[in-house]
Amino acid sequence: MMAGPLYHKQLPVVIRTANNDDRRTQVSLTMELDRYPGMERGRLLIIRLTDESDAYFLHTLRMTYDDFHLLKEREKLLIDFDAFPNHVMGFFDQCLQEEFKPNPKFIMHLHIHAQTRESRLDVVETNDFQHVTRLKLALLSADDTEIKKYLAECLKTARSEMMRIEAHAQNLEKDLRSRLQSSENLLTRKTEELEKLQSEWNSRSSSLHEKYTAEMTKEREVAANNLKELQNKLDEEKKSLELNAKRTVNKLEAKNYEVESLNKDLMEKKSRLEGALQELKDRYGSLEEEAHKRNVELQNCKRQLSEAQNRLHDGKNMRDSMDDLIKKHQDTVTRMQVRIDAADDQNVKQSKNLEQKDAQIGRLQKDLQLQTSELNKANEIIRKMQADNRATNEKVYAYFHYLY
Repeated sequence: MMAGPLYHKQLPVVIRTANNDDRRTQVSLTMELDRYPGMERGRLLIIRLTDESDAYFLHTLRMTYDDFHLLKEREKLLIDFDAFPNHVMGFFDQCLQEEFKPNPKFIMHLHIHAQTRESRLDVVETNDFQHVTRLKLALLSADDTEIKKYLAECLKTARSEMMRIEAHAQNLEKDLRSRLQSSENLLTRKTEELEKLQSEWNSRSSSLHEKYTAEMTKEREVAANNLKELQNKLDEEKKSLELNAKRTVNKLEAKNYEVESLNKDLMEKKSRLEGALQELKDRYGSLEEEAHKRNVELQNCKRQLSEAQNRLHDGKNMRDSMDDLIKKHQDTVTRMQVRIDAADDQNVKQSKNLEQKDAQIGRLQKDLQLQTSELNKANEIIRKMQADNRATNEKVYAYFHYLY
């Protein structure tokens, strides 16, 4: 019993002949399995190679159950007859997958012997080391009888396919004619409806055009009157705003002049106060230098007095022998004491004078701080007035720009 084909694909094959004339082509490989019920060994595996461009290219393998066991022993296969077709199809698919790679891993070789009908299909695995033949299938090229039978089957198949296509074409033509007729009828009805709607639309559009033309004329007249009234009103408001803007500008200019005068007076007063403060600082520096010199002189006098007292203390032990010398030294000490007292009095006066100067400088600094605070307040008022003046001017100019 013949079932449908197990495998049918176009595969790349390298055809090799005895004169080393190798060529690469595409062949059609078909695999079928015949089963005969009731027979344990009634199975036949058929592999057929054909070429659509060459009707006489036909190589066939007919493998029975016993033939497979001979192949199994010769090739040392580890599978049974039922699994053999799936493994063979796996090899064929690997060759198909490797077709367009620069270095395909699996290649199919078909060896054809011109003198005999024998041929061999090899599945070769390639690598850098060697080429290993994974499968060898012995085929037979067809004789005239088999070729005629094959061509008759192909013709029969082509005729049945042509008859099927013709029947399908007739059914399709009948269906298309029916659909065309219904489409023409529908088109006729739609054309009549369109003409009717077009006539209605023309009449309605003419009436609407007249109506909208009258309404448009009326609306234009109303809009022209409203535009004229708005223009008059805008002109009056423009004149009023121009007068108000001129008055505001005059007031701001007068106020700006007053603020500039006040700022000028405050700046002059600040300059005079800074000059007086600098003069007081200079006088204070000179007084500090003079006080420093007096302190140096006082320290020298105290050092001399301390040295004299030390000598007086040392001379007490020599009082008996040094009375004359002590009297002389006492006179000297008296004179030095007078000079020290005078220096102390002068130092006290200088200290009082320095305290008075410090107090006067403090008062002047307070006056200067007060004047600086007032000046800062006046500057802040001036800056605010100037900012208000600029904002008002920008508003006026923006309004004039909007009007014109």
